[in-house]
Amino acid sequence: MSHVFLSYGREDADLMRRLRADLRAAGIDVWTDETGLEPGTPVWEASIQEAIEGAAGMVVLLSPDAKDSVWVTREISYADGYSIRIFPVLVRGGQRDAVPLRLSSTQRIDAREDYEVAIRELIEGLRRHMNLTVPAGEALSISEVPRPGRPAAGARRRSGLVIGVGAVLLGAVCVIGTGYALLATGIVDLDRIFRPSPTPAPPTETAAPEIDTPAPTETMAEEDAGIAYGTAQNPVRYGFSLAFGTIEDANAIASRLQEASGLFVEAFLAASYGELAEAMCAGDVQVSPLPTFNYLSASERGCVELALVSVRFASPRYQAQLITRSGSSIGGWEDLGGRVLCIPDTNSSTGWIIPRVMIRAAGLDPDRDVTLVIAGGHSLTVQAVHNGDCDAGTTFLDARQTVEEDIPDVLNSVVIAAVSPEIPNDVIAFAPQLDAPAREALKAGLIDLVQDPANADLIDRVYGWQALEERSPTIFDGFRRALDAAGMTADDLGLSE
Repeated sequence: MSHVFLSYGREDADLMRRLRADLRAAGIDVWTDETGLEPGTPVWEASIQEAIEGAAGMVVLLSPDAKDSVWVTREISYADGYSIRIFPVLVRGGQRDAVPLRLSSTQRIDAREDYEVAIRELIEGLRRHMNLTVPAGEALSISEVPRPGRPAAGARRRSGLVIGVGAVLLGAVCVIGTGYALLATGIVDLDRIFRPSPTPAPPTETAAPEIDTPAPTETMAEEDAGIAYGTAQNPVRYGFSLAFGTIEDANAIASRLQEASGLFVEAFLAASYGELAEAMCAGDVQVSPLPTFNYLSASERGCVELALVSVRFASPRYQAQLITRSGSSIGGWEDLGGRVLCIPDTNSSTGWIIPRVMIRAAGLDPDRDVTLVIAGGHSLTVQAVHNGDCDAGTTFLDARQTVEEDIPDVLNSVVIAAVSPEIPNDVIAFAPQLDAPAREALKAGLIDLVQDPANADLIDRVYGWQALEERSPTIFDGFRRALDAAGMTADDLGLSE
């Protein structure tokens, strides 16, 4: 079932509820974070991520409060990462105080003066995007639109990644690249956009450095003369995905890592983590964050080595689970042959991509031996299993908590039949050619950077990390064994995060 994700600032909650009601009345399924879950908890955050992954589009209510909201920023970035179409609606404020840089070049709907006209334009745009038909006899006034049942799933566009970066000063110029767009300021300098950010100049006695934080001095570089990487002549290139932040974010992180590690560091910009993995394989990047599946794919090619693992909600790992009704004969993945399986969405990591590996590892063909039902979300999958609409379901661990308010006995009526191996969160990867002294300096610098309270907002907005930990590559062994048993490689997972 295809839905629209509605992103908003808390001060705009009343307007959000009005818009949600109007969209639903027009036959458009809407997801908001008013789920009854406690905001900020792991289950709440996971439900937001999965709802965005499964969305046909995202509507963002633009206002000064929304622009200042960390969660709205993260939701927009997450949608960008999945190439989800964004529909900005300006409800308060103006270009300067309400429109984030990421959406500065995106056509938006102005609802500040005439809500009726704006909502009509939004509904028409969403219907075209989702391939929805207009109900017969629908009146022109929003207040007169009949409320039909839920629509059929709309076709989801997964076009090339479109990203806006750069300030709108002299007029934004759109530069089309491979599946994405970057905005330059004034005259377009293609070399500036597609090459790494320049190395910040070290401080001198007469001039301040070009960056906000102190750069390593030449004396430091001379003392580290044995380090192949990290000098002014051979800086470390830190990979940064513009799907999750801006050029300003990339330069800020490189600058702070430079200060924390004592090495010269410059940012290498890419449109996606898939591109960063390729850049590491090409020798263009020495250190970069990578999502689990991109790391596994690159490591199978010998392009990357594990440095650090990120921590979210006090854990460096996550898992998928198989649920069924209490008393069911389903006791594991191997029992799913001939069964009806509810899943949140085919693009969900814990809802289908990982369970698909587990089903294959159990000796079944997930494409032929199991009948899939798309429930439309993790909480809806739990509800479907509870209601007996399917024999089993797959979700993140433990998605049952998302429906406890509506189904008080859900922890008893729906049981966990199996779980996947623990899968590490996204990692920091090193290129094999990076020398040992540089590795140790970067590890210490990255750990300090993330732990520094002064960097908390930046790191949370871009990465959502609480900490970084050193772990052995054996942390991936459980999932690697599942891939081997399934006869699959990381490339077979079909992700390009």
